[in-house]
Amino acid sequence: MSTKVIKLPHYCSPAEFDKYLDDILHTIYLLGKASTSKEIQQKNTSLGDFECLGRAGAFLNYLGLVEGKRSPFELNDNGRAIAIALTEGKGEQALKLWQQHLKEHSLYSELQNYMKIQGGATGSSLGFGEHLRKLADKKWGTNFVREGGKRLCILLSGKKLLEFDRDKDLISFPSAKPPPSPPPPKGLPATVTVPTTPQVPKTDFPTTLPYNINISIEAKDPDSIKQVINLIRELTGRKQESSS
Repeated sequence: MSTKVIKLPHYCSPAEFDKYLDDILHTIYLLGKASTSKEIQQKNTSLGDFECLGRAGAFLNYLGLVEGKRSPFELNDNGRAIAIALTEGKGEQALKLWQQHLKEHSLYSELQNYMKIQGGATGSSLGFGEHLRKLADKKWGTNFVREGGKRLCILLSGKKLLEFDRDKDLISFPSAKPPPSPPPPKGLPATVTVPTTPQVPKTDFPTTLPYNINISIEAKDPDSIKQVINLIRELTGRKQESSS
């Protein structure tokens, strides 16, 4: 059986794995140099144990965002771009960079393969973790597979590439939503009804008559209007004959 280089996040990492990786990238950027796990932890003590931080750094290397499979870690161009966006408070830009990078990684293509095997509708973080374990041909324990798969799905979900119901352990791809309708022009109501006016055939008879004709006819279409015009012509001709 052929194997692939597959890694899962370590279960010692915080559950909010997506935010945890953001904080690590941001802290390395603030340090401005290749930094050891201890240096990163000392700069940002909220990151917790430096040994666990080192495992997360190795996973960032696997994702292709830092140089160094082990401490020290240094941002590469991809990781630096995300870190700069995070530091400048440009969350949407950082999210788009994450999405672009993750979609190009083999983990995302394996997620697509796993979902196809499941029928394309839903799967589970445990099932995805087990799918990756088989590809890697590793004897990972159940807890490592379950917690690693969960954190990986949290990362993908946090970057809006996956929907993850943690309570039910269900994952699915985000459903496509139709784009919102553009707002109406300023000063107009949301719905504007424009009445249509039937086209009246051009005529060459006078628009006014020297006498009154009382006619009660309802004409709403060109044919009816034409009949009314012909009737008026006929009446006009009779009037002129009687006057001569």
